[in-house]
Amino acid sequence: LADPGRPLSALEVLDPEERELLTGSWAGVKVPGAGEGSLVGRFEEQVARVPERTALVDGERRISYAELNTSANRLARHLAEQGLG
Repeated sequence: LADPGRPLSALEVLDPEERELLTGSWAGVKVPGAGEGSLVGRFEEQVARVPERTALVDGERRISYAELNTSANRLARHLAEQGLG
């Protein structure tokens, strides 16, 4: 908010440990079925399979796939109402 003109690509959203996981130890790990379908489609499939399983952890707070999906859909509708695609 302090710099509204800053591009999203310039934001640091991962801490150093998370960045290392993605670029180091997890890099190159093959995921079964990766590349099949869209990311959104694959996420929706996961929601249908295990809606109550934990999707995100933020400190002590745990968010299920169903809760995350509901929040994501709410945000998507809001952005669409604002004219964003």
